[in-house]
Amino acid sequence: MKLLCWNCNGALRHKLDPLLAAEADIMIIAESEQDINCKEFNEYLWTGEKSFKGLSLISRHDCHLEADPVYSPEFKYVLPARLYLNHEKLRLWGVWTTAAGNDSYNGYVVEAAKAFEYYTPELGEDCLIGGDFNSNQRWLKHFKRRYNHSRLVEILAARGLISVYHTLKKEPQGEESEPTFYRNRDRNKPYHIDYIFTSRPFLDRLTRFEIGKADLWGRYSDHLPLIMEWE
Repeated sequence: MKLLCWNCNGALRHKLDPLLAAEADIMIIAESEQDINCKEFNEYLWTGEKSFKGLSLISRHDCHLEADPVYSPEFKYVLPARLYLNHEKLRLWGVWTTAAGNDSYNGYVVEAAKAFEYYTPELGEDCLIGGDFNSNQRWLKHFKRRYNHSRLVEILAARGLISVYHTLKKEPQGEESEPTFYRNRDRNKPYHIDYIFTSRPFLDRLTRFEIGKADLWGRYSDHLPLIMEWE
């Protein structure tokens, strides 16, 4: 099975070719439209405030999704769903952190950390969490607050959930060698702000993990996708 997490930078309807060519069974897509007419999709779950820019969870092939009733609209862009893969059931969480209205201090990673603190009872080994967190450990010195990137990682770790990239690459948070985002699509402004978290037992099932190539995906977005496969 394959999971793809990507901030498409809007206008997903014009970027379906590379997305479908990736052959992912499950997709977490940030900045996507509310309505996408694509016969290749099984389910398309979406949340957002504006119809042209929100967060979607998409299933294809033999995978199916259904909305999770635990969803709290207080955390609009942390979207939980039930994922069904043959006889297996998993919890899928899509994330896209943004500014909280005009209040950037309480938005971005603050929203994600508060959301997963709220959802703590629902988190466990059967969870896959992924998306655009707009956050990195190296920015802690600029954001001295209780809810920050470090706190988010701690909340998830307490439930046995760890970053796939950092575990496989053996790189500490904030010292990533591979970017997931180029500000203004400028290759001289790389950042690592997109993540997938899951449990260590689930990591043992991985057969592939990679960040999409900038030469391909950089034509469509300022973000690169995270792609993960397991058996």
